[in-house]
Amino acid sequence: MHLVGDNQAKSLIYSRLKITKKGPGYIHFPNDSAFDDEYFAQLTAERLITKTIRGVPTAEWLQTRPRNETLDCFKYALAALRLSGIDLRARHHARTAEKPAIQKQKPKQPAKLPNIGW
Repeated sequence: MHLVGDNQAKSLIYSRLKITKKGPGYIHFPNDSAFDDEYFAQLTAERLITKTIRGVPTAEWLQTRPRNETLDCFKYALAALRLSGIDLRARHHARTAEKPAIQKQKPKQPAKLPNIGW
């Protein structure tokens, strides 16, 4: 079992949603009817507030509408990605790196078999 850092996951998602230029960290959404106003309302259904508890300022997420399943799905997808160990930056760099020119190589000579005395 793995615990999901709920506050950190939400903070990361919300910071990524603020990125407007395509590039690292930008969240892409397809032009699809499945992504309607309700979807985005659920994705942004919470906001970060600061409460003072016993004189100490404490950050807390406040749910602003009854449904927030989209945000929950994003959090768990992020957790699954992190647990998978997949490095998206490395994959991106590998895909966009200039491919070296393919050089013709001489075929390798077959290895000589040892003389076993037959």
